[in-house]
Amino acid sequence: MTRPSDVIKFIIVISLSVFYSSFIAFALLLVYIFKKSLFEVKDRPNPPAPLVGNEFGVHKFANVNGIKLHYVEKGDPKNPLIVFVHGFPEFWYSWRHQIKEFSKDYWTIAIDQRGYGQSDKPSNVSAYHTDNMADDINALVKSLGREKFILIAHDWGAIVGFNYVYRYTDTLEKYIMIGGPTSGAIKKLATSSLKQFLMSWYICFFQMPLLPEIALRMQDLRAFDKMKLGTAEDVECFKYTFAKKGALTCPINYYRAIRVLDPDRRPPRPKNPVPGLYILGEYDKYISRETGPLAMKELDRLEFNIIKGANHFAQQHKPDETNRMIREFLDKK
Repeated sequence: MTRPSDVIKFIIVISLSVFYSSFIAFALLLVYIFKKSLFEVKDRPNPPAPLVGNEFGVHKFANVNGIKLHYVEKGDPKNPLIVFVHGFPEFWYSWRHQIKEFSKDYWTIAIDQRGYGQSDKPSNVSAYHTDNMADDINALVKSLGREKFILIAHDWGAIVGFNYVYRYTDTLEKYIMIGGPTSGAIKKLATSSLKQFLMSWYICFFQMPLLPEIALRMQDLRAFDKMKLGTAEDVECFKYTFAKKGALTCPINYYRAIRVLDPDRRPPRPKNPVPGLYILGEYDKYISRETGPLAMKELDRLEFNIIKGANHFAQQHKPDETNRMIREFLDKK
């Protein structure tokens, strides 16, 4: 049964979506009138060098949970398995620094989540509910012949990852979530914390059709230049991937699939919790530190830490510091 408070939340989200969209649509119209060139995206027929070859591993595909999932594999399959899950707007390449570091003594798998990169892209928005992506990960690990693994995820990958922790705890040895909170923490803060509410403004905008894609593609995908993802060549890898026709729609559908009126559908707190680590960059513009203590109350054996000097894309912005924190946690007995 829908509660009055949920209806109020729904009305607020729709109102803000219309407000942000109207403002941005007007700005885009002015830009289009006075300088149409800002909407042009450069043709990129050939992939950048880092995306070709096996520097970061072997490119493979697996048919899991009804879709074809692309992933990059590196390391000895006899070693413990780490699965890396990227966020928005990223793809497997966002874990390049971690693949190089941890493939020395782990079997590393970095996936393209459904809707991204070379993985299948279901057109239905409902295909991007977090349960589906958690099921993708579980099915992939089974296809690799493993019963236990380490899950490391970022942003939307972390939101999916926390969903995985609740549903498939028994398959985990440890888990690390970066820049993406538990659903319980974000839902509570979205209505009780003005800071988090203001930080989450883009979620309302991303509910709208077409406008988010247009905004992100402007000035030859200039938004990627501002994310501090690495070198110019690294940024070009992202632009090559997301410049393709329709490449941004499925990733944005992760936001459009958010069901505002649905109650929190998490399973009960895991009875046999495994060690977990929740990390935020010191200068994360999208997720507040308030999510840390709330997440620790939700999940037993969960630690919370801050990477100094890092932005939201900590594993790319401050890779050495992020790798050191991951290594210290994984080496704990």
